[in-house]
Amino acid sequence: MNSNMPNRMVTLLTDFGDTDSYVAVVKATILKIDPHVNIIDLTHQVSAQNIIEGAFILGTAWQSFPIGTIHMAIVDPGVGTERKALLLEGNGHIFLAPDNGILSFVIPEDKTRNCLLAQYIADVPKGYTARVLNNENYWLKYTSSTFHARDIFAPTAGHLANGVPPEKLGEIVTSITRFSIIQPSWDNDVLVGKVIHIDHFGNVITTIPNYLLEDNDSVTVFIANNHIERLSLTYGTGTGLIALTGSHGYLEIAIRNGNAAKTLNIKVKDLVKVRRKI
Repeated sequence: MNSNMPNRMVTLLTDFGDTDSYVAVVKATILKIDPHVNIIDLTHQVSAQNIIEGAFILGTAWQSFPIGTIHMAIVDPGVGTERKALLLEGNGHIFLAPDNGILSFVIPEDKTRNCLLAQYIADVPKGYTARVLNNENYWLKYTSSTFHARDIFAPTAGHLANGVPPEKLGEIVTSITRFSIIQPSWDNDVLVGKVIHIDHFGNVITTIPNYLLEDNDSVTVFIANNHIERLSLTYGTGTGLIALTGSHGYLEIAIRNGNAAKTLNIKVKDLVKVRRKI
């Protein structure tokens, strides 16, 4: 390791699960390049090929880590196709990911888009730098078309942790793929959002931010032909179906000691409304 570099931290987010050896092989590839790197698992339980879910989890976690952290986010149904392998720098962090929208919650909201969770090509936001990872000198010697996490992203993470500057790893690009992430706003005392994530407990997390729900007693939440009067303060208060402002920063729907998503048969992108009492 470069003696002038502190031990770097690399976070890993994938949809690889824990049944196969994929995660271990990715870690081993990084450690062979920099044995001193600190590797933190965000999760490897993203639903298979669910880019939006991976984007949300990454977006709610990366700011908890120190400046200089390298984040590797691999949910990559397009592996082996013409999609780019990206390095994105911003806010003192580095992100390694396929160019498929998984970095959408890392970069600022695009207020010009009015179609929620639609995928499109966008300019790289001001204050960020994106590169395509096209310098094969920093890949594994032999690469497959189905495991770029091991062959391209992991060695890149190892070299970055070992002090190689981003400009050696690839050329600057001016556009990336993203999903439109629109923050709702009150319209005639109604907020409209969508389900963005279902967590391990079956709690239903929406795109409606907590800061729009200041008065717990003055709102009614509507979801899947159900309505919930007022917001609860915790998961342990209230009975049956509850709504509350969650730690992710968004409105959640839950069931005390139960699984709200299964009970309501809810899926990502399903509609949710909040009505404010006048």
